Amino acid sequence: MAYTTFNQKQTDTLSQPAFLGEGLNVARFDQMKHRFIDRATIEQISQFWVPEEIDLSQDRIDFRTKLNDGQRYIFMANLRYQTLLDSIQERAPMLAFGPLVSIPELESFIDAWAFFELIHSRSYTHILRNLVPNPDEIFNNIVSDPAIISRAESLTSAYDDLIELGMIYSVYGYGFHMVPSKGEHMMITPKVMRRAIIRALATVNALEGVRFYVSFATSFAFAEKLDAMQGSVKVLRFIARDEAIHRQTVGNILKAFASGKEGPEWKTDFEDMIPEMTAIYRETFEQEIVWAEHLFSEGRTMPGLNTELLTGFMQLVTNQTMAGGGLEPMFDKLGAHTIPWVKKFLYSGNVQVAPQEAEISSYLVGRINTVVDLPALAAIKLVDAA
Repeated sequence: MAYTTFNQKQTDTLSQPAFLGEGLNVARFDQMKHRFIDRATIEQISQFWVPEEIDLSQDRIDFRTKLNDGQRYIFMANLRYQTLLDSIQERAPMLAFGPLVSIPELESFIDAWAFFELIHSRSYTHILRNLVPNPDEIFNNIVSDPAIISRAESLTSAYDDLIELGMIYSVYGYGFHMVPSKGEHMMITPKVMRRAIIRALATVNALEGVRFYVSFATSFAFAEKLDAMQGSVKVLRFIARDEAIHRQTVGNILKAFASGKEGPEWKTDFEDMIPEMTAIYRETFEQEIVWAEHLFSEGRTMPGLNTELLTGFMQLVTNQTMAGGGLEPMFDKLGAHTIPWVKKFLYSGNVQVAPQEAEISSYLVGRINTVVDLPALAAIKLVDAA
């Protein structure tokens, strides 16, 4: 197919697959194939925030007076790693998935998704500017840190493969085409494209639901165990809340493939790729444990946390993410939550504070339900209290 930004052909988006169908034309939201995608977009937009609304002045003092050298390293290492990941996420979803989308609610979700990843990227700069006079050295060291770069390769390769195939497909359609990264011609078929999409979605789901969580847990520990870095942790809590929406929505798209709602071909390809997807989640989990070991190497410590506790936590997180994506959990017979206090940071509704007392992470806007049920309204009877 030749890509066009506006398809003049009259199409029924309710009968289109989420990907690889007819090109999009009118962005309409009065009817949709997958309402769960639109609900996620509305929820994401309702949680709009900017990092500058969080006061970080006390964090600057805490960083120098409450943390030891090892703890300062842990905090900054997590920021460097998350900066790299969200730099990828800020640009890649629309590049990879956007030209291949066939339903407007998915296009709008990807737009919102990428925009909030931009907010995340700007948030790390906001935090770093507050902590150090010149963050230039910190940013420059990100791409030269092997402990960080090695963990990003699997994510970028899945994206890059899909982006390259998508560009060829968008210009030339299906057929025997030259693929520059492989240095050879290959047959680009619907199956090749479907599997590249499924692979990229599973990799992204592992990123949103697994790859961030050692960093989240260790960062939240500064507020929970040291009563320090409260402002920065609030920013990271906003980020974690957004990532939960992305993880759930991408997982539900994978579930739609697994259930056959997107057609028998997608279901067959999903089932055939279960071993490969499981390997993606396993690799992500193992890399997170290596990251935890790195953070706590050379005698570095955090109160209430160690590699063993983080391993148990990551097993639980990995199982939940895989189940949310339609896959069998990887780990059997898990015990109690090894870091129970982290739940209050990951689930914003668990904490209630007065708006005048603190920057709250549970505040939502635009959440009024404007759909009127006329029969239910007609059944309401007004009673004269007099």
